[in-house]
Amino acid sequence: WSSDVCSSDLPLHNMKKDNVLRSIFEAEPGHVLTEIDQSHFEVRGITAVADVSALRRIFVRGLDPYKDTAAKLYRVRYEDVTPAMRKLCKTGFLASLYGIGPSSFAIKCEITLDEAKRFFKQFNKLFPEIAEWQAGVMRKVESGQPVVTLSGRTRVFQLTGDDGKDAHVCNAAINYPIQSVCSD
Repeated sequence: WSSDVCSSDLPLHNMKKDNVLRSIFEAEPGHVLTEIDQSHFEVRGITAVADVSALRRIFVRGLDPYKDTAAKLYRVRYEDVTPAMRKLCKTGFLASLYGIGPSSFAIKCEITLDEAKRFFKQFNKLFPEIAEWQAGVMRKVESGQPVVTLSGRTRVFQLTGDDGKDAHVCNAAINYPIQSVCSD
């Protein structure tokens, strides 16, 4: 299990490697704690569930999807992508996957709302299958149909009529198949 799944109140997966809190965790006798970097896990998950051909090509070539996306969005060579460009694209990529809108993305990345909107528009042009797949999931949620994972698990997500709660329901519906692929 990943710490994403196992920890709720203390997100170990988001702590810096040298965080003093990490040092207080010890395995019980006869057990070990492991740390595994599951490289681009969510991006690999969306590549599978939405059948994103451009991302599949990136992985086949052995490239970093965040860096490759940054190169395309900033119109620079792959090797000229800076850590700041990659970080913004990684944050935007994951925001796009999990339903974080331009306003929250702009605040998190300290960019303007217009820049955030432009990012999402360009991102959707690069990977139209993701937006199409997400729209398909939303149609299922709105019609009361189950969302089905690649392994065949199903879950019905019920809208409540409360916009705030329904935003969480929609995000959970989109997250469900991606995390299912990652955990399978």
